[in-house]
Amino acid sequence: MKKKKKKILKQVLKPEWYQKLIVDLKKIQFETIVKGKWTIGKRILEEKENIEDKTFDEISKDTGISKTEIFNCYQFAKKFDSVEQFIDKSWRYIVHRILPDPDKKRKGTIIDEDSDLKKLNSYDENMYHLTQTIDKEFDDDILCIDITHGPDDIRIYKEYYPTVLHVCTFVDKNGKEFSLRKYAEVQDFPYNFKFVGTRDEIKRQIGEAVDPIMSEYILTKYIVGKKYIELFAGCGGFTVGAEKLGKKCIWCNDVNRYSGLSFKMNFPETEVNINDIKKLDEKKIHNKIGDVDFIMGGPPCQGFSLAGKRKLEFKTDKRNSLYLDFVRFVKEFKPKQFIMENVPMIINYKEDIIKDFEKEGYEIIVEKVNGLDIGMKQKRNRVFFIGNKKEEKKDGRYA
Repeated sequence: MKKKKKKILKQVLKPEWYQKLIVDLKKIQFETIVKGKWTIGKRILEEKENIEDKTFDEISKDTGISKTEIFNCYQFAKKFDSVEQFIDKSWRYIVHRILPDPDKKRKGTIIDEDSDLKKLNSYDENMYHLTQTIDKEFDDDILCIDITHGPDDIRIYKEYYPTVLHVCTFVDKNGKEFSLRKYAEVQDFPYNFKFVGTRDEIKRQIGEAVDPIMSEYILTKYIVGKKYIELFAGCGGFTVGAEKLGKKCIWCNDVNRYSGLSFKMNFPETEVNINDIKKLDEKKIHNKIGDVDFIMGGPPCQGFSLAGKRKLEFKTDKRNSLYLDFVRFVKEFKPKQFIMENVPMIINYKEDIIKDFEKEGYEIIVEKVNGLDIGMKQKRNRVFFIGNKKEEKKDGRYA
């Protein structure tokens, strides 16, 4: 019986005219999508006097387009008077950052020590990866150059760092992107803090963490107890500050496995639960680990970024549902205190949040913290809700 020969697929190099054609078609596709969104938003904007919260639900039902997407179109049209200007700027950014240069000939190259090796960043000793660079000279007093927003919007910082986010790209005065350890340093993580994951995953963990200096500041100011659990724990930035104050995290939860592994590597005595919090039974967890002095955490709430733009009931917005899980755990454990961290835009929902926790018997303090005011290296603003348990009377009411 004859054996079938395996077909060997050869990689065919596309001709230059074909590469240019693909880029042109991608631009047409991009323009069509953007113009469509802008047109939808502009038409809704024209009827803004007749638009109510329920109108977005009705439009979504009748068109089959998600309510979030419709509202994004509306916001888009409000922000830009001319869609052409947005398309031009955005397309230049996409070509620069994402698409291959159609004019660049694909030939063999010799690695150059000055240009190619400059792009390497260290994973660890003798291990490197390619990163962003910028071919431009800067003054020696430059602290950081933010190139996140593309070549037409380079931002220079001399006195402090901008907010570290998982999507940011910072380079030094030599035009070389920060290493992962440098990003962690800006976020005030100790040098010996261990991170687990791919480069992008570790960068996400760093950007989403509570800065340990901010953690130490807010916990010192308000939290008395020692024993706690943490929800939406991430890699453990909040707990770095807590442990420094002698507090002990006995249990934590996060949905991301890499984040959980990072937490466990640094705090091995904590029970780390990797799971969707919505699948967790708070009563079973309470029975297992017992009472705690306080609960802390920062529920991810994408909908908060739109706060103030539209009077939505944030608890009915699915993107904010994780906030209700934080409330659920507080209601079950009834700790003497809790502390909840989030982005600045959550302040627009302050009254609703205070009412939710007052129903559970807590007095609420709200504080907005700017990192530069407490000795941090970066201008990072965050809002904290601190709950203190009221005294419960015999009739079930709170004093």
